[in-house]
Amino acid sequence: MLDILLPLASACVAVTPASPRALAAEELCAAVRAKGTACETAESVPAGVARARALAEGGMVCAVGSLYMAGAVRGCFGLH
Repeated sequence: MLDILLPLASACVAVTPASPRALAAEELCAAVRAKGTACETAESVPAGVARARALAEGGMVCAVGSLYMAGAVRGCFGLH
């Protein structure tokens, strides 16, 4: 998936969702950086959404992950 998505990204923000099966944000960031794209971590989904929006400077933000992650992102916008 990184090979498909990263050419479209100028930067990434990784979070570790509250799931025992989640990939650690630091591990995802390392994989993203190894492919040449800037990446930083955030402590929570809301913090990650806020940081991604700030980095986008009014541009597009794309959130990817599990359905659990999608629900958490939707919650940041009051969508449940």
